[in-house]
Amino acid sequence: MAIEIDGNLWVVILAGGSGKRLWPLSRKSLPKQFIELDNSDTFLSRSISRTLKIDNLKKILIVAGESHLHLVKKTIKEFPDINCSILLEPEARNTAPAIYSAAKYINDLDKDSTMIVIPSDHYYEEEALINTVNAVLKVKKENQIITLGVKPSSPEIGYGYIHHNAKEEVLKKIIMFKEKPDLETAKEYFSTNDFFWNSGINIFDSSIIIQEFKQHVRELESVDLKFYKENNLIRIEKEEFSKLPNISIDYAILEKSENTYTSEFLGKWSDIGSWHSLRELRNNTKENNTIFGKNIFFEDSKDNIVYSKTRTIGVSGLDNLAIIDTPDALLITNLEKRENANRILEQINEANKDIFEMNKRVYRPWGWFESIDNGDNHQVKRIHVYPQEELSVQKHFHRSERWVVIKGEPEIRIGSKSKVYKEGSMIAIGKEEIHSLANPTNNEVEIIEVQLGHYLGEDDIVRYSDKYGRK
Repeated sequence: MAIEIDGNLWVVILAGGSGKRLWPLSRKSLPKQFIELDNSDTFLSRSISRTLKIDNLKKILIVAGESHLHLVKKTIKEFPDINCSILLEPEARNTAPAIYSAAKYINDLDKDSTMIVIPSDHYYEEEALINTVNAVLKVKKENQIITLGVKPSSPEIGYGYIHHNAKEEVLKKIIMFKEKPDLETAKEYFSTNDFFWNSGINIFDSSIIIQEFKQHVRELESVDLKFYKENNLIRIEKEEFSKLPNISIDYAILEKSENTYTSEFLGKWSDIGSWHSLRELRNNTKENNTIFGKNIFFEDSKDNIVYSKTRTIGVSGLDNLAIIDTPDALLITNLEKRENANRILEQINEANKDIFEMNKRVYRPWGWFESIDNGDNHQVKRIHVYPQEELSVQKHFHRSERWVVIKGEPEIRIGSKSKVYKEGSMIAIGKEEIHSLANPTNNEVEIIEVQLGHYLGEDDIVRYSDKYGRK
């Protein structure tokens, strides 16, 4: 008997991924879910927007890590009327700990809750998501664990597969989950109607998934998760959380449960897990070239993807390439030889791990900064402050600073005096002089900062007060 869903539907958005497969655009400090590919909404923002339209939605719970908390908060501000909380993981883990923690928290509040778990960094058509979810909820039974599947359009080696009973209708019994196959196996799967791509979108009752965890994950016997709520932020005690196995929901539950079903996602979907998949999702020239940027030109070239926001790029006589240009790294790879791309990324990572960790633009709770130039005794930064945000009250022992206001009207404190400065103003700050920068307006503020001194490390700072609790 199908269960009636009456306002007990929770959407859980997993926003803790590192997104390394889209390097150099996506990095640990700014992974794929927080990127604006074409100066539009981020993937997380789009995920929130789409799920808001699902019938009987009670609340959204975003699962994320501490290092990305300010990015999640910034995204939520785009939706002033949203009923949403953030479940903060104390350390980066796989999807099983994230989903179990979310289920436990939700079930403690709402024993009859149903959960829809979706990745934050995938593409899925809005109308198809709404229609598919609503159709599934109408026929879903209490003990069923449902994974939405996508009918393959090609023998793809980058996705996991779901082997299902094709004869059944809306809900098809899952025979087996299959890991990412080699090309020959993918061709075999593609030749039948018995396989879906695994979309990573799951639907189940919170009580049922907790039962499945207790049955299949022995480590839970010694785990007693504790949650600490501060407004819309929920923290998990680290000691208990760290006892959870660092594995995916597929390994922990889906491949072991006898209650797994799939339903076809009736629309366009992509996990955007490679430059190849992004090219397939969006091509915007008649030669099947995909462009992200303004000054990109092609001659006798097809099936390429080119990203550059700052440089003019010309491509002539070349096919099937990804050319990804960022301020501090350039990737050129053959889209038909994806295994080679993985190997070159491993080489780069061994030589320079920082290039995978940090972007040229470094995000903070108050905004961001990027280094423009540096030398032995100087560093030049562009600093951007969001509306109604402020930097800490601070001083430096080893450097003086010169600030030039290039956008907006910041309020700047030097010593005990504060003043609002207009665009074009220059401010001098001496060594050990207490200072702060605030943006009390509803517009963006930007300054150019020139640091002068023999030591310019980020650790040369004493904070006297900080809005975000940093020390």
